[in-house]
Amino acid sequence: MRPAFLAGVLSLFAATCIAAEPRWIRIESPNFEIYSTASEASTRDTLKQFEQVRAFFLTVMPIKDVKPLPVRIVQFNSEKEYQPYRLNPVAKAYYKPGAERDMIVMSHGGAENMPVSIHEYTHLFMRHAGFNLPPWLNEGMAEVYSTLQQTGNKVTVGHPLAGRLLEMQQNKWIPLSTILSVGLNSPYYNEQSKAGGFYDESWALTHMLGLSEDYRPKWRDALKEIIAGKDSAEVLTSVYGKPIAAIEKDLKSYLQSTSFSAGVFDAKLENIKEKYTAEPAPPFDVKLMLLDIAAGSTPEQTQKQLEQLAAEQPARPEPYVQMGYLEWGFGKPATDQVRELFAKAYALGGRSPRMLWDYGRMITPTKPADAVSVLTELSDLEPDRRDVKIELASAMLNAGRPDNAINTLLSLHGCTPAEASQCMGVASYAYYRMNDKEKAQTAADQYLKYAKTPQDRQSAQRLLDALNRPTAPVPAAVLQAQAPAADSGPEAAPRLVHRPQPGDPGSIQSPPIRLAGVTIVKGNFVEFLCTGGKKQVVLETASGRQRFLMDDPQKILFLGVKDDQINLYCGEQKPAHAVELGYVAAPDGSGADGLVRSLDYTQ
Repeated sequence: MRPAFLAGVLSLFAATCIAAEPRWIRIESPNFEIYSTASEASTRDTLKQFEQVRAFFLTVMPIKDVKPLPVRIVQFNSEKEYQPYRLNPVAKAYYKPGAERDMIVMSHGGAENMPVSIHEYTHLFMRHAGFNLPPWLNEGMAEVYSTLQQTGNKVTVGHPLAGRLLEMQQNKWIPLSTILSVGLNSPYYNEQSKAGGFYDESWALTHMLGLSEDYRPKWRDALKEIIAGKDSAEVLTSVYGKPIAAIEKDLKSYLQSTSFSAGVFDAKLENIKEKYTAEPAPPFDVKLMLLDIAAGSTPEQTQKQLEQLAAEQPARPEPYVQMGYLEWGFGKPATDQVRELFAKAYALGGRSPRMLWDYGRMITPTKPADAVSVLTELSDLEPDRRDVKIELASAMLNAGRPDNAINTLLSLHGCTPAEASQCMGVASYAYYRMNDKEKAQTAADQYLKYAKTPQDRQSAQRLLDALNRPTAPVPAAVLQAQAPAADSGPEAAPRLVHRPQPGDPGSIQSPPIRLAGVTIVKGNFVEFLCTGGKKQVVLETASGRQRFLMDDPQKILFLGVKDDQINLYCGEQKPAHAVELGYVAAPDGSGADGLVRSLDYTQ
């Protein structure tokens, strides 16, 4: 009997373990998808809440979504299940921008948890609107809006949070100057013993500024300046004409009030009657999702798990996308490895907007034709994104298609002041390549006017100088290798001669990459290296000797040439020439300090 009894116990134990595994379901609505271990009823309630809140925000704050990404909700059924994925000891839920989509992760859901749903969606909405809010305002607004309630045909916002009022009466007050200066890594934002006071006072301050009789009239002005990135303490002091100490005193008095104002909107929360269909969540997708929100994993551990997932289903692009962002997220510039991982994901059908956006811009300097294909797909997916069209035009210019670049820019029907620097930069060089000097001049004038950086101003001014020079610069040309002279010796290398192309209309090849990214360096052109099939310009600069790879002569703008050819001989240059060299970043592993994009002898 003992073996049978033992087998029965083991069977029961195994069954118990299997039953204890969370059962994941997936439900999709028009604007969200949710992965949940809760019941179908609770999961549907949560999904409907998010659809209601989204509709309300779009009604009362019709702000354009400048960061359109799919939104995924992850809802656990209990605190125990949620614990391994908790962002910090304080958060019962959190909003997580991701590489593929935005996510809201919740410890539990259902109708009773609606304030948490609204709080997290407020974070998402503000980010999608392009607002980079300081922590106190980000959390304060989320808490104020979390009280959203339907009252007849109105929606009210700003009901006092009794729990927070009680905590502020019992806990030590944090100076308002500290609240305003808290950053994302501050203990006041992350440690349980301190975060409570920060959240309490952030809510109270936001409530007073936005809803009280004394502060509400100027709140819109203050909000605009804070959204623009100005220091919160300086803005409040300037807009309200009071020192922070006086505002803090008003806040303490405000919290002693016997009544609080609320915001009232002429709107209704939609009554969503549709019963969204639940389905078992695919195990592979659950693994990817949990890996994306796992807390405490090292990059090495995450990398190993992603490699295992890629081996498990090699036709899926998502592991390669996540590996690419994991590599890129170490604080390093985009490496060849990142580009290769994104290329693999793209080849497997990965088409997330964020990856297409990053990958397309990443390969513009080295693979412009591929960049055009990638950015064209993104533009087709998101036709309203003007920034994509401008980047696409830049890639087209880089790929030697200036006419297509101009047509893409014309489809915008004008550029805004914020877009003008890059937009006019691409247009000016595209017209220059098309030999339309009149339009190039007009665009270059605007490029200089709206230039945002010293590099932009240099690029615009150099183009204007070339356009206005009495003697036209040399036409576009190719570098052709010639056999060395018989007596040149064993160390001699082929001579490179810059010759005009037959039938060239006289246009000038301009820097073909993102124009704002061209960096100018001054120095003496002392040597021209021709080894291993590579041609490198060596400059003696104030920082020492620097080497710049000449990858493609057709991508180089030559200025200050006095005749119809440039003779470049491999080896030491005698005499050395004072030049300005424009360059962009060289590919990893090239050993060069940059890629040549312009060479100006007018020094």
